[in-house]
Amino acid sequence: MKKLVVFGGTFNPIHNGHLAIIRALAARDDVGTVLVIPTRVPPHKVEPGLPDGAVRLALCRLAVADLEKVEVSDIELRRPKKSYTFDTLTELHNAAPDRPLVLCCGGDMLTTLPTWYRYDGILRLAEIFAVQRVGVDPAAFCAGVARIRRDGGRVEEIPLSVPDISSTALRQDPSRMQSDVPPAVAAYLAAYRLYSEKGSEA
Repeated sequence: MKKLVVFGGTFNPIHNGHLAIIRALAARDDVGTVLVIPTRVPPHKVEPGLPDGAVRLALCRLAVADLEKVEVSDIELRRPKKSYTFDTLTELHNAAPDRPLVLCCGGDMLTTLPTWYRYDGILRLAEIFAVQRVGVDPAAFCAGVARIRRDGGRVEEIPLSVPDISSTALRQDPSRMQSDVPPAVAAYLAAYRLYSEKGSEA
């Protein structure tokens, strides 16, 4: 059975850097589905003024609408409290126990993964795809990969040329939205005047 790759994040907003990773993952022969999961309340970072989950869910669906093998899930948005990756992986595993699960981690997430809730359970439930991103120290990235392997995790380094885009930078400079997010997302943001002011969250 082909792998289900979990690609989660706040997507505040989703941008072309995210899409580059999603497309590369979906193009793999061993991947059956890339599941894009907007988080409700991320437990490992603070994002004041995070737009409503329904908005971010809609933006994700617009962004991947024309991509094969890619789906968007509200599995974490349905939870009333903080959403933990371990809980999501457990739910997905219980739904299809024979389906191999993969958690896609950017370099910044990779270095903090050992501090996440039920880290040991995450490694037991899923393989890790580690994607380096601009701005993350290569030495720290390599150390993160080594730590996961030392802890018994299965990890594959994914060499990708990912555009140097971050959601934070886009919020700080909304003029980049037109060029750095998918056209359908840009149109939605403009129509509803989201992120229209420098430094705004919504």
